[in-house]
Amino acid sequence: MIMLSDTLVTRAIMCDGLSYGDLAKRQAYKDHVFFSDNERNKEQFARTMMSCLLHIRALGGQDEVDGFVTWGGGRRDVLREPYANFVSHIETMLQTLARQRGLLVTHQDQQGARRLFRPAAMLVHGALGRLPPPGPERTKHLQEWGGVAHGMFVTGVSEANGRIRLECIDGGRLDPLNLDENKRPRCTRIERVEREVSVRKSGLWIGDRRFCWGMDMGLLPLEARPRDTLPE
Repeated sequence: MIMLSDTLVTRAIMCDGLSYGDLAKRQAYKDHVFFSDNERNKEQFARTMMSCLLHIRALGGQDEVDGFVTWGGGRRDVLREPYANFVSHIETMLQTLARQRGLLVTHQDQQGARRLFRPAAMLVHGALGRLPPPGPERTKHLQEWGGVAHGMFVTGVSEANGRIRLECIDGGRLDPLNLDENKRPRCTRIERVEREVSVRKSGLWIGDRRFCWGMDMGLLPLEARPRDTLPE
């Protein structure tokens, strides 16, 4: 029996190497990350927006996963509604889905976090959307979290000599073919990354940042609702 976890992992692996900057792969990148937006918005968002959590959202949104949550007093499909309806709320969207499905695991639950180290888990390490201004607050944040929030999708796990390594397919990677106005690469590439899990005084760290929150997307409920009933 094919499980949702297997489907999501297979889809993620197929996305490895997509990027906005690569002209040959640009349309495929846009059609994946912003699959429910119109072409004008796909182009506008895909060129500039960091895609780590958007890539993860798309993995669930393109399969028969129940993405409905209570949002702003209404019932919204956060996996499939056009991202134009939710601009700048991607982390809140996915956290809300995890929480309302009983799947949210935070940094305060280290045992729960360890159980998330499996294929089809989405993990966020680091915190905040941007670093505090230079000074003591930034220094404290870097010591506590390692950096800003970044989402990853686990496709494989290995353990050797007591050390756990996670294989992930990340969106939001640096794209050397898509530069901003200061000639710096934007975070518009999807690629395979490996990270080692470590234990520090502040908690569990995945690579260079502290685990913040996550969920096992393979446990999300399926639904058979026709696609033509989705909100506009």
